[in-house]
Amino acid sequence: MFTRSVTGKSLGFAAGLAGFICLPFFMPEEDLFLRWRLLLWYTTFAAIIAMFGVIRWHPILKIFMLWWVRGPCWGVG
Repeated sequence: MFTRSVTGKSLGFAAGLAGFICLPFFMPEEDLFLRWRLLLWYTTFAAIIAMFGVIRWHPILKIFMLWWVRGPCWGVG
């Protein structure tokens, strides 16, 4: 679970960093705060997707969630 979390955060950070660097070229009038939000959003979102990819048992409904149930709900396959 730790490895998947680190991988997800790393990929999300890379995508956010690309957005952080490229945003001034596409939208030069935007402020620095939007660039930081973009970086942190992609890092957090990737970590959430990575963690839901590991969790197969629904804690509230007490059911086993198959990949085709989790995929449309959480974006993991």
